[in-house]
Amino acid sequence: MSFNRLLILFMFISMFKISFAQNEQKMFWALNQCQLFGSKLSVKPTAAYSLRKLFCNYAGYAVNVRRDVDNATQDIGFTPKGDLDTNNLKTFITPTSVTISYSATYIGAPGGTYNTTNIPVPGAISISSITAISGMMNGASISGDFAFTSSQQTITSGQSIIVGFWDGTNTKMAKITFTFSANNIAVIQVGSRYQGGDQTANLVNAYNNGTGFSGYNVHTLSLTISGTFNSSAYVTKWYDQSGNGRDVSQATASQQPRIANAGAVEKSNGKASVLFISANQTELTATLSPSALFTSSYIGTASLVLEASANNTSAFGYSNSTQTNRWQAHMDEGGILEFDCTNTSNTASVRTSYNNAANANQGVLRTYALVANSASPYQNIYISGSSVATGTTALGSTNSTTNFQIGGINEFSTYWHNNHISEAIFYNQALSSAMVSTINSNQKAYYGTP
Repeated sequence: MSFNRLLILFMFISMFKISFAQNEQKMFWALNQCQLFGSKLSVKPTAAYSLRKLFCNYAGYAVNVRRDVDNATQDIGFTPKGDLDTNNLKTFITPTSVTISYSATYIGAPGGTYNTTNIPVPGAISISSITAISGMMNGASISGDFAFTSSQQTITSGQSIIVGFWDGTNTKMAKITFTFSANNIAVIQVGSRYQGGDQTANLVNAYNNGTGFSGYNVHTLSLTISGTFNSSAYVTKWYDQSGNGRDVSQATASQQPRIANAGAVEKSNGKASVLFISANQTELTATLSPSALFTSSYIGTASLVLEASANNTSAFGYSNSTQTNRWQAHMDEGGILEFDCTNTSNTASVRTSYNNAANANQGVLRTYALVANSASPYQNIYISGSSVATGTTALGSTNSTTNFQIGGINEFSTYWHNNHISEAIFYNQALSSAMVSTINSNQKAYYGTP
């Protein structure tokens, strides 16, 4: 075979390999929304929240999370294949060293023993040592950072240290003992003492020779702790992948939905998911007018991947107590899926319902599409790509409500979702059944939904 023929054969094989690699990449994104939202749909979402990467050109993160052991936060992004980077999440929730701060007031008789203060360390399997300590002492008229001897940089369970604060005249001192348990550090302060002059360079000797009751107590501690931790993590922000910057967030720690529990990532159908807990009234919110997500006449579509929950729960939306501004869904309410929008006079809600026989969808990850249209059927409920209920009552227009929520609505105190939500995408168009089917096929292929 001549050299030219060999060269041509080599070029052909190389082109085939490149083409195969490109097709393989396209095949992946076809199952992970890139091709779907990049070219297969003519409409762009107004907001898109997911734990998978939805668009090839999206360069941001999926979520920002807070770990409970020390309240540190971190952005979590995606793997090169577009999945949530659970390895990064697991590394974040299993640190080997954390820093926690605690404020406490110690009460006791002069020269006597003060009450024990328990500093919780959630997620700690074991605590081996305190490797750094700082804090403040305060008294009747002055407070300041305390010092302690450099030989006591590493503190183990049961060990006592002497801390001291020079107020310009005397050094006020106290003895503190730390006792470790799995999820707690017990801190007890023994009667304080003082000695004239600046004794902060020789606190142990000064304390042993000190006299009297200083009236100064340790009231703030910051501890760097080494040990083994399997902390839980909670979503502080779910980033909008649509490019419109409509992130939803929650600043109150007790109302943040959970993404990892005791070192294990929350999952539904084997994929990472966000768990909303009704007892904690967990929700993520944004200040958005309804016309930001839908049209001014409430026309639009919500595409969801979630587990329906029991009782009177709402998965997302807008609502108020007078029902004059609604675009939301009960998923479920007493075994019935209810899709609510405002009526034409803006005085009540228009409701289309689907009877979820025997609560078959509760706790099962499924795809849902809720479509509000300007012509009949004005409302359409899709489950797993199939239309299951339609409405024939015209819808109204939006008004001044701007509190958009995922995980519940604050219309009533009990309307909070109580299960996993993996994806929520919104459009300002009533998607056709063909478009709903295309999206469902993509979501089904990725999440393994029925």
